[in-house]
Amino acid sequence: MNKNELVELIEYHREKYENLTPEISDAEYDALEDQLRELDAKHPLLERTGPRKKKRKEHFKKIKHEMPMFSLSKLHTVDDFKTFASQFQSTEFLGGEKLDGFSLSLVYKKGKLKHAITRNDGYEGYDIVRNVRKMKNVKETLPVDDLSLRAEIVLLQEDFEELNKIRFEEEGKELVNLRNAIGTVKRLDGKYQEFFTVIYYNVTGEYDTELEKLEFIESLGLEVVDHKLLKTNEEASTYYSDYIIIRMGLNHDIDGLVFKLNDLVEAEKFDNTTIPKTQKAWKFPNMMIEALILFIEWNIEAGDRITPVAVLEPLNILMPNGVKVPIENDAHMRKIIGAKMGRATLSNWGWMKDKNIDVGDIILVERANDVIPYVAGVSEKGNQKTSVPTECPVCQGEVIVEERLVKCGNSSCPAKQLDQLVTWVNKLGIMNIGFSTIKTFYDQGLLKTPVDYYQLSVEKIASLEGKGEKSGLRLIGEINSKRKITLATFLAGLAIETLGSSTSEKLVGAGLDSFDKLFEATFDELVEIPDVGEVTAQKIIEGLIDRKPIILELLEFVEIEAPEVQKGNTLEGLSFCITGSLSKKRPEFEKFIKLHGGKIAGVSKTLSYLVVGENPKSKLQKAEKLGVPVIDENKLMEMI
Repeated sequence: MNKNELVELIEYHREKYENLTPEISDAEYDALEDQLRELDAKHPLLERTGPRKKKRKEHFKKIKHEMPMFSLSKLHTVDDFKTFASQFQSTEFLGGEKLDGFSLSLVYKKGKLKHAITRNDGYEGYDIVRNVRKMKNVKETLPVDDLSLRAEIVLLQEDFEELNKIRFEEEGKELVNLRNAIGTVKRLDGKYQEFFTVIYYNVTGEYDTELEKLEFIESLGLEVVDHKLLKTNEEASTYYSDYIIIRMGLNHDIDGLVFKLNDLVEAEKFDNTTIPKTQKAWKFPNMMIEALILFIEWNIEAGDRITPVAVLEPLNILMPNGVKVPIENDAHMRKIIGAKMGRATLSNWGWMKDKNIDVGDIILVERANDVIPYVAGVSEKGNQKTSVPTECPVCQGEVIVEERLVKCGNSSCPAKQLDQLVTWVNKLGIMNIGFSTIKTFYDQGLLKTPVDYYQLSVEKIASLEGKGEKSGLRLIGEINSKRKITLATFLAGLAIETLGSSTSEKLVGAGLDSFDKLFEATFDELVEIPDVGEVTAQKIIEGLIDRKPIILELLEFVEIEAPEVQKGNTLEGLSFCITGSLSKKRPEFEKFIKLHGGKIAGVSKTLSYLVVGENPKSKLQKAEKLGVPVIDENKLMEMI
């Protein structure tokens, strides 16, 4: 999947989430964002971290959690567990299933169910109690006073099958798997809630052990997560390895096990106010299949790179104990793997050669993080050899084969024109227009170059099928709001190969701060700029010459902002990384940090500070593990 396809997919699933009809889980969505982050860490779509950050009218009341609900840090190996366990005097741990559902806090006041709050960002969530009241294993009253229960909403396999039958009869569509169905719990109309089950794993109050908590919940007549008391490291390791097989026969989804220090008296000595230090989640290994490559499709959506995609016939599921289980059909694979794995991207021609992959090979395909199909290698070689395509699949033009890449050599290829249109929108941060909309405008003749964005009118947009006056007004407003941009943003938006956001900033920072200077820049001048090599320099020169007519036209509609002068050096020598949603967009904070002498960097031992906002991602866990200081935006402002 190339970047534009990925952006379009993320936008599609954001919209589905915002309309309360999600088709994938949060984990699957986060994995898509992580993919995009690897390809383009500064893509405007990542300024809002996840679909929850899009502002919209909420129909469920927002309520603050009495105790924050955070994700647990992860274990990956037996050694990880031993290191975790070695911190404690007690050797007893309570192991339990890590349910793959929808996290919830149920609040009882004077014995009556008052709230059922989603985890959301961990600090506050939405009260979906009216839906939860309809679910299985939920009681309106309990023989207690005030109490909070932590639980997971799950969909059992038999209920999933029944729900799909009814959905197909009523709406003509089905859910792909158990995971995809979980988003239904936030339906405003309350339909289908009776198919879901709430399973409990924690409770507020004074207890001596974690096991006592679950026993107390059971005494209330409520079902708790499957669990086991483990008294040694060996028992814990065996419990985990056994469960890798056990999970295959469960009637609900789990994606690992949770291990908690059973002794709560000892646990109190540790700081468990944010991510609990006495609890860990041990994720299961990625699921893997053997699949035959039937043929290879060569695709190009936007840009000039032609990407190989393997079309597969799944053969066997590889069990962790080495046993191969023949795949009976798609339903069988979905039940065990969680998805139909019929296609897998092969990255590029060079990667295929490195892996020695050809049509007719039986390959190993795993679901990285239980989400993305990834080709791990070849299990059995066939007797065929794959060759590169002789023509572009879009324009049938000449194909250029480089050392590792296959490209279209036609400068007028529609895919290249689309790439220019998409890149301009993405780099300027113009929202409300995704790849499919751009392609529709392109196919209808409304867009050919970025200049055409400024020729659009509400009437032209509204005349297209599926659009209306409101869509036109919204898009025109968004385009007009980005008419004043920096030179670096302008350059990055031109879709010149090797000239991304970072390199554009370096050119401007090196004194090439006008198009007059850029057009006159020589090869020798460019290679003197840090991190601009000979290949990059040559492509920049060629790209600027090729794009000059469009640049001159764009300057009639877009104003170049004067570069801001550094305001101070209070952050000089310090590096910062930002995660989560802050009061302003992430690029604004990064710009602010740079203007005061600071640098933007990734999470590593040398990072000075991690700035954390709402709904932080895995960067927070990594920073805490490395001992990197964590601050919020208020603390950042105090430092300046």
